[in-house]
Amino acid sequence: MILDTISLTDCRLNAIIGILDFEQQRRQPLDVSLDMFLPLEPAADSEDVGDTVDYAMITAQLELLVNHGRWWLLESLAKTICRTVLIPPSPAEARADVREIELRLTKPTILDGRAVPGIAMRRTTAWCRIHREELPGGGELDWLAKTRLCDVARLRLHPDDAYTLPRGAHALTLAGLEPGVHAPGSRLHAKDHAAALVVWAREPSEISGS
Repeated sequence: MILDTISLTDCRLNAIIGILDFEQQRRQPLDVSLDMFLPLEPAADSEDVGDTVDYAMITAQLELLVNHGRWWLLESLAKTICRTVLIPPSPAEARADVREIELRLTKPTILDGRAVPGIAMRRTTAWCRIHREELPGGGELDWLAKTRLCDVARLRLHPDDAYTLPRGAHALTLAGLEPGVHAPGSRLHAKDHAAALVVWAREPSEISGS
């Protein structure tokens, strides 16, 4: 199979990320670049965005993870991004499978111009194993990350399922719900199959050792 590439480069976000006290107290610039590997010929033939990957939606997912999550290490965020991109689409989502991802994260200002530290991570779908949790009220959570500062999951809802976002949780609609980002306390009701990316950020008092 021939794999082509969709790239997102130099996405500048402002993140709560790092092991130093001041890094958990104020945001700092974070640069994200990624290459997604998948066959693009089906989309070239059909001219249907459902046969490829919407890079605007991927950017919105990056923004949700960074804007509403808290992160201790670049490594934890990188692993979460890889799993978010590689997880197979739910029945509600019209997009192609990403077969492989190569991700680069850098913190451009942390060393005051002396150097730019960063990491690179490359993963395939064979690596992306997901634990699914059935919800009592209907629907499922596909867990993408459970870290010391935040948790991330994809919410899958069936027709007439509903889910209320708990404290500290924000959700981005992936399909089948009102578009955009939903705040804690929002009730997500699915008229048809639906999916959302959910991030739970812990308050400082809830973090072990704080």
